[in-house]
Amino acid sequence: MTRCSFKKLARLLVKCSVVMASIGCGGLIQADPNCPPPSAAPSASAVPSPTRSPVIDIPGVTRPSDMLPCVGGAWQGIRLGSTTEDELRQWLDVSPVVDRASLSDMYRTLVNNGVVVHQYGWALSNYQWERLHVVVISGTVASVHTPILYPLTLGEVVAALGEPEYAEASAANYADYCTYGIEVFYPSLGVEFYADDIPGGCEMVTQVPGTNHRTGPIEPGFNISAISCHVPGSLAESFQYVFGATPQDSLMMADHVQEWPGFGQIQLFEPYSR
Repeated sequence: MTRCSFKKLARLLVKCSVVMASIGCGGLIQADPNCPPPSAAPSASAVPSPTRSPVIDIPGVTRPSDMLPCVGGAWQGIRLGSTTEDELRQWLDVSPVVDRASLSDMYRTLVNNGVVVHQYGWALSNYQWERLHVVVISGTVASVHTPILYPLTLGEVVAALGEPEYAEASAANYADYCTYGIEVFYPSLGVEFYADDIPGGCEMVTQVPGTNHRTGPIEPGFNISAISCHVPGSLAESFQYVFGATPQDSLMMADHVQEWPGFGQIQLFEPYSR
């Protein structure tokens, strides 16, 4: 079972395929026949400005901040676990963060055992290839995923928040390249950090003798590329908030994550070798 990293929209859709195919895992996820079509997503009814908006300034996203994004349960006025979908629409009407032309770019509805999940994905103003993802569960914002657009290292995160509770490493081989990434989890704080496409990471992956397992490095100097902010809870609950997964699927997803091993080496998550 795989999970999303959200760095790019394509990767979101590919790595979330397990959630979309969860029939038989305890939860049916399907299009909601009673839900409005994509055009009924948070509306872009306001006339877009004829000139490009100024470069946005988001402390902790576009530049360093004394407090990392969403540590404390809020992000740019969005209160995780309490902001409603109607309030999210009102936020979109006044916030300079989202590029208004992208408001209809991604809108998807899932139904998990009767629970309605809305997933949105919009471009950040002046950063059209960087996406803001928002998950709404039962009418309330459960999580926000945003890129980190300034140099921030895993070591700096650990220095600021203490050791993560959990971690996961993965390597993906393609026809002409390989990607290696690390995710670290602070579910009780409501945050996850992603270090994607680590340069040279695949070359440092080694096979564990006598097994199908491989290990890879986990180093303080790895650059953080994105962060997911969610309602605080257990590790399994964090997957419900971030992906809209069923409780059954969330438990299986959490089963593949290991406790923080410290800096050094970490066993890779490789579902097809188990």
